[in-house]
Amino acid sequence: MDDESNVWSDLSSLPADPPKMREICSRCRRPVTVCWCPYLPDSPLDVKCRVVILQHPAEQRRCLATVPMLSLGLAPGKCLIYRGKRFPQTRHEGLQAILESPDSVLIYPSKDAVDLEELPPLADSSLPYNLILIDGTWPQAKAIYHSTSLLHAMRQIKLARGSVSEYVIRSQPTDGCLSTLETAAQVLSFVENDNYIKEKLLQPMIALCDFQLDHGAVTHQSTEFRVKHDTYPRQIGKRLSKLLQVLPDGSEKDDSWKRCGFEGSSTFISPRGETNCSTIYECGHLAMTYTGLASLVILGDDLSRINRAAIIEGVKALQQDDGSFCATLAGSESDMRFVYCAACVCYILRDWSGINVEKTFSYIMRSMSYDYGIAQGPELESHGGTTFCAVATVALMDQLDTCFTHRQLDGLRRWGLFRQVSGFQGRPNKSVDTCYSFWLGAVLKILGVFEMIDYQENTEYILSTQDPITGGLSKWVDTTPDPLHTYMGLCGLSLMKYSGLLEVHPALNITRRAHQHLDELHKSWHTICEQKLRLVLHSDSDR
Repeated sequence: MDDESNVWSDLSSLPADPPKMREICSRCRRPVTVCWCPYLPDSPLDVKCRVVILQHPAEQRRCLATVPMLSLGLAPGKCLIYRGKRFPQTRHEGLQAILESPDSVLIYPSKDAVDLEELPPLADSSLPYNLILIDGTWPQAKAIYHSTSLLHAMRQIKLARGSVSEYVIRSQPTDGCLSTLETAAQVLSFVENDNYIKEKLLQPMIALCDFQLDHGAVTHQSTEFRVKHDTYPRQIGKRLSKLLQVLPDGSEKDDSWKRCGFEGSSTFISPRGETNCSTIYECGHLAMTYTGLASLVILGDDLSRINRAAIIEGVKALQQDDGSFCATLAGSESDMRFVYCAACVCYILRDWSGINVEKTFSYIMRSMSYDYGIAQGPELESHGGTTFCAVATVALMDQLDTCFTHRQLDGLRRWGLFRQVSGFQGRPNKSVDTCYSFWLGAVLKILGVFEMIDYQENTEYILSTQDPITGGLSKWVDTTPDPLHTYMGLCGLSLMKYSGLLEVHPALNITRRAHQHLDELHKSWHTICEQKLRLVLHSDSDR
């Protein structure tokens, strides 16, 4: 822009018509149009027992959680919820006394647990039970159980195998696993000898599943079921034995070159003639090719062992008629993620013949939404991650001003800046998430307005997701850290030149130091090409 002092006024003057937020139900906190409150019991069930939920913090944010149904379906004081990763803590008032009570029972399938049928049902003279349940994914539940010593000393029960979950819109690890609501309903009905309890408590969950299935969701089979029926992509716990994918020998291009690239797993690589297995999956994968090449560059490799021409042919074979790319010839989605991976591969190998640039630009432009954000594909919702993929793709091509108009570039800047709340959110009206500090931060860096963000707010949010015991960063505060969000959080800090971190290249997502090494490789390749050209010209002149 001509006058930097007018940047903000130029951006703020762009027309915007943000969508109205849907009306939210005050009870279940769901949009009114998909509210399940009408399916709750007419009056909360005044059961004898008390249900105590030890909930992992991540479950509170799940829009399809079942614990709110349990809390609203039972009378006040009959469902207590304590949140955390370890129990009890000082903020968990009264929980230690509950866990130490002889009337408390833990519902968890540990090796010491007995079947529910062995738990005596309530009699008129007996004290009601405190039914303790752990709410979270199975890995989260296991972590809570192992970190809470009081749970190990409690009486423990498990549900008998044979129960089938009606919560069909989420996957369970085995056929006998139930949601938290289903488990509580089944145990309450048994110990209080009243099937009406189970029937009424499950109504809102069944209504939610029916609604989701009617609007595009699919039924989820358990992992156990899918493995038994050969429909589950089993993960083999072996280290990759080699990084480089073996590429075809020879200089002549044939159909096999279309399969070239880095594979997703070394288990696909087998000696020729020693197996009768199908070769359909023996082909490169765009995301793996990008990360494989980037890893070699980071490690300082000169890429001399790479068959660059063959990889480019593999990239070219994956572009679709609409300009998008799929990941592999074996079949996959085709969207903006793989457009970006293709661009990164061509940039690293300094050969853009693998991409039809005109078709790619068309796909990107058709994926731009009314609010100037960019979606996974045409007519979809704009998103921070796919906006990065599109903008970074065009930046790697050095075609920002060619692909986008000045108005569109300003719209992209405005859309990206408005995604900062404390950290960054991926879409309007969504929670902030650590990874978007990079996805959107990189977009703003590429577009030249990164300095307009609030560095302090962004830094404080990223650091607030750090686990003080294990380290690592998570997507939200007080949730389990993971490698992806740890890496993206560090990249977000790097963009702000945080002390102790190398700065990353915003479009290629490797360090500036690694990019400098790549730049030196490009210069050496250019020198070699010039030398070959001079030799050819010299030989022609001799003739």
